Amino acid sequence: MSTHPIKKSTSENGKAVIGYEGYVYTLERKTDVKLIFRCQNRDCKGRCHTNTNSTMDVIVSAPTEHCYASKPDLVPVLELKNKIKLRVPETEESSSTILHSAMRSFPLDTADQLPESETLLRTSRRQHGVGAGNKKFTNNSHKCAASSSLSERKSSGRKKPLFPIEIWNVYDRTVVNLPRSNNSIKGWHNAFTKRVAIVHSTITKLTEKIRREQSKFEVDIAQIRQGQEPKPKKLKYRKLDERIKRLVDDYGNVDLGAYLKRLANQHVCDELPVQHIFLATNCLQRIALRRIVQLPIEDDDPFSSVQLQFQ
Repeated sequence: MSTHPIKKSTSENGKAVIGYEGYVYTLERKTDVKLIFRCQNRDCKGRCHTNTNSTMDVIVSAPTEHCYASKPDLVPVLELKNKIKLRVPETEESSSTILHSAMRSFPLDTADQLPESETLLRTSRRQHGVGAGNKKFTNNSHKCAASSSLSERKSSGRKKPLFPIEIWNVYDRTVVNLPRSNNSIKGWHNAFTKRVAIVHSTITKLTEKIRREQSKFEVDIAQIRQGQEPKPKKLKYRKLDERIKRLVDDYGNVDLGAYLKRLANQHVCDELPVQHIFLATNCLQRIALRRIVQLPIEDDDPFSSVQLQFQ
């Protein structure tokens, strides 16, 4: 009988998985007297035998030799996945909240063995289930008739912007491939608010949430330092940024009107239906021209309400 601890978990297919002496094994077959586990590396012939009890806490025969050195860093990853799987049935918290809680005590020196955050999030999402669906919640298409009679809100005039128009220029940031907005920061704020899940949180609870958030950030930083690529943008946004960058680089070779029209189309086409593109394009051109020549925008301008949507 061995005295080394056995770390237990389950695979994505529901098979038993154990971690022992720096190796990870998956259940291959079972007999009346023992369970036979095979090394997770399919190129290795290593085997491990345990007792048939549900606890799987006894090694009945010494593991066979492996074709590679042990990786003790894989054991904390196995424990993290098991912690996530055990937590999901016990709580109604979101997947990101469960992940941040599980990473609170994760060792940073093993972050290079940790899979991407999206992979870990899917581990908990698989067990959450689909939910009630249309049995208790009606489809959105069934409610269209009720909202068709609602009138649009009329504009009460143009208000002074929070920041002066002079500092809205993002040309320099576009040239050097920097973000043109703070949408990523807003996204994190929204996600953190959902993880806190309390409108007026106490100092103690808020501090604990911040500590969990810091633990997750430390793991992400450790992974980046160890060579793992950060999460990329969505493909449609990467393509949009590339098109805008090419247009901005070609600014000196085209007419101003054509430049504004092309740039407006890049912003509008991915966000609006086809029937709104022409109106929005003309509107954005007028806004840009007014900024260049510093002309005031009148409150009775028929495009005033549309302009507010694109600023």
